[in-house]
Amino acid sequence: MDRPILKRLHSVPIMVLITLLLASCGNDDGGPTPQTEPPATMIPTVPAGALTVGEILAGVEAAWPSVQSMTSTFWSAEGPASETPPTTGTVTVEEVILPADRRVKVLTDGEATDEQVVVRGRVYMKGALVPAAIAPMVDNETWVEVDPAAADANSPISMQLGYLLSPIQSPFNDISVETAALEAVPSGEITVDGRRCNLFTFGDPAGILYELALDAEQLPCRLVQSAAGQSKVTVYDFNDPELTITAPTLPDQATPAER
Repeated sequence: MDRPILKRLHSVPIMVLITLLLASCGNDDGGPTPQTEPPATMIPTVPAGALTVGEILAGVEAAWPSVQSMTSTFWSAEGPASETPPTTGTVTVEEVILPADRRVKVLTDGEATDEQVVVRGRVYMKGALVPAAIAPMVDNETWVEVDPAAADANSPISMQLGYLLSPIQSPFNDISVETAALEAVPSGEITVDGRRCNLFTFGDPAGILYELALDAEQLPCRLVQSAAGQSKVTVYDFNDPELTITAPTLPDQATPAER
């Protein structure tokens, strides 16, 4: 007999998003991971002594051990990058508390349409993805606990579970050699959510152009990817002492401890 993917069904009140900051991991359809590098096929040549993308991202990796939590918000829009998330369209907010707790929330026109929570290795979901891919009889406001071992390995839900349960790492821990070799051009300072950040640009102005802002600790403030008149924006915030991620309270459980 096939193992049921749902471990429990239960309704809980809509969870309140603790921190909605600027932009982060996600894609155009609300997924959690944006494209972070251009499609390069050969090692670029940079001027002697020029700063490279690999060198500035090495600073991010060196600063990563100081991170206890991260919030990121991602959106895309036509035209230049905006400073704050739009009130229309899709915005994806991801919160993580190291080592492994995660919450992904998808907002459509300002309303939550999907929410996925991982606490101590257990996965909970509610929203449009549940009736579409897991349990057709369940409405969008009902939390389900999902058994990752029961998911079809080739299904979209299995791929999403793989992401949710993957190790929490630096946003730029796996870039290509080609991207690392691009010249990173210092482009002044910007302020992102009250943080003063140094801005670097790289890529191809006629193709895909990137702007990456890093704070004084070398942690990312904002990443903007611009191409063909469209901007994809990811903004990061770190070590918010008020950030908590909790599992939904189940009828047969005590209230889970906060992380």
